[in-house]
Amino acid sequence: MAGDGRPEVDELARLMAMRLALAREVAWSKCCQGLAVADPAREAALLTALKEKGRAFSMTSERVTAFFLPQIVASRRYQDELIRQWRGGFPCPKNQPLDIRAELRPRIDRLDADMLRLWAAFPADMTDEWSRDRAESILRERGIPAEVARIASRPLSQGLGPGSGGTGSR
Repeated sequence: MAGDGRPEVDELARLMAMRLALAREVAWSKCCQGLAVADPAREAALLTALKEKGRAFSMTSERVTAFFLPQIVASRRYQDELIRQWRGGFPCPKNQPLDIRAELRPRIDRLDADMLRLWAAFPADMTDEWSRDRAESILRERGIPAEVARIASRPLSQGLGPGSGGTGSR
């Protein structure tokens, strides 16, 4: 799948899709265990850790949050949708649920580290509508629901250059 000369967009979208695929596994585990989707303490700890790691890339806390908060919101939205569907009679996954702490979180953390590295180097002139639409399209092609894909890809059009704290739109 060619990214019209923007491999950074394709790579970031691929990682976003992988993270959302893991969110599906998290949803299945939470559904089976009767756990709530939202985990504010985990989400806050994750953002804090990512902001700390972002400093190594000379990124502001705002820039890290501007990218990862939508990833968290998209993941939560996707999990809510999936659990609602499964409880409403849609076919459930056949696999045994994976352990969230031991198996899924470490994989998500590794993806987040890769996404952080890419986001730190993401060219400022590529945070535009084309990049957002391209990422959203890639997510949709991988089976991610439209609203979830829209939320996850939103940071790619916020005009945030490397290290930037700005939140202007283009």
